[in-house]
Amino acid sequence: MATKDSQKHTIRVFFSSPFGGLEKEREELTKKYWPQLSSMCSKAGYEFIPVDLRWGITTEISTNAGTVEVCLRQMDISDMIVGFFGQRYGWHGDNELLQKSIDTAAVKYPWLENVRDKSVTEMEFLHGHLNNPGERAACFYFRDKAYDDEQLAMYEAEGNEMEARKYRAETDGPNAAEHLSDLKRRVKDTEDKCLQVVDNYSTPALGARLMFETIKKHLQETFLASPVEKVSEYEKELRAHRAFYKSRLGVGVNQEYIGGDRYLKEVDRHVLSDIEDYVDKPLLITGTSGIGKTTVLANWVSKHQTSHPDDIIAYHFVGCAPRSTGESDVLSRLVEMLNREYEKSQEGKTEDADKDGNADDTEKKETQEKKKTSKDRNMFELYKELMEVLTSITNSGHKAIIVIDGLDKLDDVGKTAKELYWIPTDLPKGVSLLLSCLSTDEKKISQLVDERQYDTLAVESLTTEHRESMTKAVLSLRGKVLTPEQTSKVIGNDQTENPLYLKVALQELCNFGDFFKLDEHIKYIMSADSTKKLFTKILLRLEKDFLPTDSTDNWIAKLMGFLLVSRYGLTEQEIKYIVGIPDQLWAAIYFTIEDFLVDRDGIYGIAYDELSNAVRERYCAGEEIYKSYIDVLATYFEKKLEELGSDHRTKIPSRIIDELPWLLQKYGDHERLQKCLLHLGVFLALFEDKNKYDLFNYWNSMSLAGHEILSLYTKSLDKQVAHLYLKQLEIFNIEDMEPPAKQLLPVASKIGDFLSEAGHLKQVESILLRSRRMFDCVFSKDDISTDKTVAEKYCDIMNKLACTYVDTEKFEKAEPLHKEVLEIKQDKLAESKSYIATSVHGLGVLYLKQRRYQEAEEYFTKALELHRAELPENHALIADTLNNIASVYIDINDSSQNEKAKDVMEEAMKIYEICYFGNLPTEVAGAVNNLAICYRRLGEYEKAEPMYKRAYDMTINAVGERHPDVAEKLTNWGVFEMQKQNYDLALEKYHQALEIYKETLDADHISILFLLENITFAFVYQGKFKEAHPYFKEASEKLFAQGRLDASPKQLNYAMMDYYLRNDEVEAYEFVQRIVTAPWANENVFAALDYFDKQLPENERPNRPYEHTVDYALTRFPKSNMLLLRKTEEYAKSGNAEMLCQILLNGEFEAPKYTAAYQSFVENDHRQEGLDVLKQGKEKFPEDVEITYNIGMWYAFYKDYDKAIDIFQNLLEIDPNDAETVFSLGKVLLLSGQKEKAKAQLEKVLEMAKESNDADKMEQASHILEQIELDHLNAWGSQQIPENGDTQLPTDAADVVDGDGEKSQLSYDGGRDSRLSIEEVDTVNIGDFQNEDLSLKDEEIKEDAKDN
Repeated sequence: MATKDSQKHTIRVFFSSPFGGLEKEREELTKKYWPQLSSMCSKAGYEFIPVDLRWGITTEISTNAGTVEVCLRQMDISDMIVGFFGQRYGWHGDNELLQKSIDTAAVKYPWLENVRDKSVTEMEFLHGHLNNPGERAACFYFRDKAYDDEQLAMYEAEGNEMEARKYRAETDGPNAAEHLSDLKRRVKDTEDKCLQVVDNYSTPALGARLMFETIKKHLQETFLASPVEKVSEYEKELRAHRAFYKSRLGVGVNQEYIGGDRYLKEVDRHVLSDIEDYVDKPLLITGTSGIGKTTVLANWVSKHQTSHPDDIIAYHFVGCAPRSTGESDVLSRLVEMLNREYEKSQEGKTEDADKDGNADDTEKKETQEKKKTSKDRNMFELYKELMEVLTSITNSGHKAIIVIDGLDKLDDVGKTAKELYWIPTDLPKGVSLLLSCLSTDEKKISQLVDERQYDTLAVESLTTEHRESMTKAVLSLRGKVLTPEQTSKVIGNDQTENPLYLKVALQELCNFGDFFKLDEHIKYIMSADSTKKLFTKILLRLEKDFLPTDSTDNWIAKLMGFLLVSRYGLTEQEIKYIVGIPDQLWAAIYFTIEDFLVDRDGIYGIAYDELSNAVRERYCAGEEIYKSYIDVLATYFEKKLEELGSDHRTKIPSRIIDELPWLLQKYGDHERLQKCLLHLGVFLALFEDKNKYDLFNYWNSMSLAGHEILSLYTKSLDKQVAHLYLKQLEIFNIEDMEPPAKQLLPVASKIGDFLSEAGHLKQVESILLRSRRMFDCVFSKDDISTDKTVAEKYCDIMNKLACTYVDTEKFEKAEPLHKEVLEIKQDKLAESKSYIATSVHGLGVLYLKQRRYQEAEEYFTKALELHRAELPENHALIADTLNNIASVYIDINDSSQNEKAKDVMEEAMKIYEICYFGNLPTEVAGAVNNLAICYRRLGEYEKAEPMYKRAYDMTINAVGERHPDVAEKLTNWGVFEMQKQNYDLALEKYHQALEIYKETLDADHISILFLLENITFAFVYQGKFKEAHPYFKEASEKLFAQGRLDASPKQLNYAMMDYYLRNDEVEAYEFVQRIVTAPWANENVFAALDYFDKQLPENERPNRPYEHTVDYALTRFPKSNMLLLRKTEEYAKSGNAEMLCQILLNGEFEAPKYTAAYQSFVENDHRQEGLDVLKQGKEKFPEDVEITYNIGMWYAFYKDYDKAIDIFQNLLEIDPNDAETVFSLGKVLLLSGQKEKAKAQLEKVLEMAKESNDADKMEQASHILEQIELDHLNAWGSQQIPENGDTQLPTDAADVVDGDGEKSQLSYDGGRDSRLSIEEVDTVNIGDFQNEDLSLKDEEIKEDAKDN
């Protein structure tokens, strides 16, 4: 007798009946009941194998006389016999082939010699039961003769002889009826040894049902009997996973893994550290759907558990059971399994420790038990515990292996989740990691292979040999065999190289009940040229099997269509209601398709993409049909929502939240989607945790502006107010009801939060002001003073409003409001330091926005102290505050602060990694953005570049594409591209950001203005000033209007100023009038403004504030040459030497500036006053030759020749070879009448000029000497100098007649002397105001540090 195989976990039930007349019973069993029994057994860890040999006997077996032996040998390995008869007795008698078959079988079964006249079916009855009643579970069913007579009459009337003969007893011979009657009697005699004997079931359907119920009851009481003690959830899950992987070990009676040796060896290479070619890397197994990835891991686990019993393996097969597809499901189960297995490994050691008095105490054991059973730990806690238990395992000398199959089947965890974040990256030594996923799952493969450097193992297609072996093994398990021709037709199909295709095809063949049509059915199945087409044939078979012939309602189409279009799948109740399918029919269909579904805790979805594609092609081929399914499904959930009512306090079931808005978005019905989202209960449910990013996405898909969304939610609030008032009127005692304003106050506040986080900053103020009005309707100032709860509500609203004012740059409103809230918190709510810290932090953000960096840092530091005094170190608020401290350092933009900013940001990121473990909300994106800025400024580009992209991707995933946070990330990314001189790419990102900003922010928002300046930078770096001009002008004018030019990059302004000065004086004049107000305005700006003003007629010149004048500029830039030039020009014209002397002294100018200033006085006919400048210069620089020389020239001009001669002679004592001084002395001596002395000096000049090849000097000196020799100078040269020492000569210079009779002027100080070295020019030109250093500094380009 066969017994249940505790290792293989198979249950074989042998179904015995004659060939003809019982097809309908077998069809009912095959399609309706066997799938249910299979499912029931599978969940308990068994494989249900129905043995039906009505087509398992091939022509070859029959020809070779093997029929009887095959039947009896199958009975030998079966656990139960189910026999059933109609009026046909079956194949029996003197048939030569039958007798040969008995001869063959009698060798093994000699008792057959006594029953040669019996039918093969009776032989099965004898071997399975009657020879040894009670040894094997048995039940027998005999159909009522009335049914057969009815069928016989019907087919005879139709003239259908082939069918009619199935219901005649004499078809099998003259004595068939007597043989059958005798068999029934003998079976009846053993009824007490049978599970059931029924001798007159009325219809095939009833007979099949009775068989099913008896089998089910027997299995439940024996093989599937649950233990008396309660099974833990962990044990249930473990059994499900164990049963699943055992069912995937292989095919055939021995579950042979065909063609798997090389895969198992490769897995061993990544686990067994003692083999020669060991690879110490995690392994990812990939392949197409159904290729055998699970089989590889299942076989490896089974094999390794046997060969290495001391190793601790934790395995998880995603989707094999309820609660197995969520990331927390996987991680918690792995942790629990590792903990339990580790404790088992320590049991012997614990006993020894107990003897030594070192056993763990009770508290430790309780902690361990709590670890094993707790389900409420968050992902970080689970991750931490995983690493702890892995460390404990390896420290104890054991090896740990984690196996996770089917990563592609994991639930979608939302827009902000990190890919596979919960899979450890740094494993302890001695831990191996084996994973699998579809080869088409590019995201997961990229994460594991590209980023984490996993090894990969690709599972390949089956070879022809493997296909043949698999075919034989699968069929033999069901006691069936194909002919060589039939086998060739199966394995000859190229599609069977995919194990999924082959397995599904073979299952279809096994489920086919008509042996005589088997060839035709094989041809039909194998005509499917893809797995998708094969699934299409299965869908057709389901329709044929389960749809009534007179039905116009295609339940299969509805069922599969609705599963296809749903987001996560459908529950059983949803399926039955929406499809309109009866319970019994649903059960039958479910058990038939169970292997093709994934069960997500009672929510059923389609498991294979190929099946989804088949469903789409067959039932939803056109877009209109596809959307009709969506429409029906959405309507179902809409009705469910309507049944709940419109009250905002209604708890909306997760199924509605998960499916309805998603379906409506997919359907594209914006009106219905708006209605759904505007249900305040739905809004509140969606605006929670991860769901809020779905909410952002839904609204973004409708492309509505912020003011439109605000208007819609405002109307929803108004309707809710009316709804609540009507509710109050229905209640007798209205006083007991809270006022609508009080009930809706938190809702209005939440709408404000949503608008803010969704990036609609301009609309937030309006809804928060409404919240304030609602608050005032309900509470008084006294309530705030006396009731802490009221005070907290008020502070929450006002804090949000203050933060909104900061975001929208209404700083004058924000600061007093923040301070008011802080004062109330400190007075009324002082017990919560962290609560106070939020207001302190808010003021820090305000000061950061205002560039009041010292105050910002002080407030952030204080907030950090308050948070740390009350919160755990890894709290998000602490990370936010650290982030903003770093933002201060980043915004200061000082190279000395970059390293400090990086250190603080890295500290914040560590906390974010913990508190947002597994998720990437905008807070983390902002932190990544800031860290990227730090790395860029420190020159660590290889670290910065991926972070810019990561911050952008994270933000897009969280809030969609049209959000100011996205624009911020684009701006920063653009700055990085600028750094790499990718100007076109930078401009592309800048323009994308600008478009978003203009949609979401006011036109004069600082972020827009900074971005306009960045665009200007990009053009200026390329020398494209003309293209830069409109962006720069818009930014400059608006910053000036806001009084915020202090934030504008000075180098960019200087570069644009130079461009305007060179190309457009009108634009230049307008520009300098603006930037003169900036604190960074340099001396050139003031000088240029002064120049332009003085180009105007005097009566049109503007009266500038003192802070815009050159006089003011000199207080800031006292050493400025440009400003000195402007004042020299002014004072030289007025002759105000005293004021100019003061400027020269204040600026500590060098001697040449005194000389140049004097020259300007001379040119403006204020030579007399200019002497004061020279005298001050002489006093400060007594040894300066130029100043002394010009004083001598001044005396000469005023004919004080003696003083002039003394000065020149003194200068020659210092430098006797100075030709210019010698020349001047000679001319002055000549003017004073000392002709001979003059001649001697002039001759000396002539010699010097010859030596130096100074042709001009030679000509001048020669000319004067010639005139002396001609005595043309007698007219005045012999003139005696008056005794009174008056050296004044006529104001006109003496005339010297040259050889041509013309007069030339003897120059003594008639203008700028060639000896003078003057740095400034005589006349101011536009170009003189241009900046010397035009190099633009990268740090001037604006990057947005993210403040929270």
